[in-house]
Amino acid sequence: MSMAQVSPPSPGSPSPAPASGAPSTVRLDVRTGTSTVTSYAVGEIGFLLGSVPGCDLRLPGSNLPPVLALIARQANGASVRKLAPIGGLLLNGHPVTHSPLQDGDRITFGPVEITVSLSVPAPVPVMRVRLYDGSEGPAEAPDRLLRERAEKLAEVRAELEHREETLREERNDLAVQRNEIAERTEQLAKQAEDLNGVRREMTELRQRLYQRYRQGRDRLAGLQQSVRRAARRLQERKRRFEAELLQARALTSGDGDPRTELTA
Repeated sequence: MSMAQVSPPSPGSPSPAPASGAPSTVRLDVRTGTSTVTSYAVGEIGFLLGSVPGCDLRLPGSNLPPVLALIARQANGASVRKLAPIGGLLLNGHPVTHSPLQDGDRITFGPVEITVSLSVPAPVPVMRVRLYDGSEGPAEAPDRLLRERAEKLAEVRAELEHREETLREERNDLAVQRNEIAERTEQLAKQAEDLNGVRREMTELRQRLYQRYRQGRDRLAGLQQSVRRAARRLQERKRRFEAELLQARALTSGDGDPRTELTA
């Protein structure tokens, strides 16, 4: 008897046979850009979307949240819950935080597109037979799944702690840089104030020098004017003296040599 092929389940996610009251079967058809479609089956503990090891689907890209969203199975369908405050998670083109899923819904995040396929099991009694292959005991399979999920969560937690430590270091570096910028700004403000003081002193000194220059120029102009007046007076005295001398010569020209009289 041939068996119908189903999409491979996600690692560590068992898919029990449908039974009355059993959760729905959820298949996710994932396409990234123009790549081919890859199908995943959502297990009982859900399907985790993120960027760190341990997620069922690791999203491509940089600066992404470690854990983005969780797709969970329910008795009457499935739901999607956003786990990160950032990231553009869309359901049928609209932002989503927590919403039930319907058959054919499209979940998109950047170039990643996920098509949801739901099939609700009919309430028909089904006999389930588990074959023991000797590799592990009947109680070991659930324990192994829980251990694997715990290891994944531990890896996610470690990655989150590492990122938080990196963010703390970056915040500390930014705080140091902010303090340095504040100190440099204060130094520049003080230098600008000192420069303004020097400029004011230079302006006052220039004004005093110009005032002294004007005073000296005015004093020199006064002295020059006094010298010119004195020269004019001297010229006038010289002319009067020469006129008096000529007059004296004229008066003494008939009586004798005036030079003799002047020298006698």
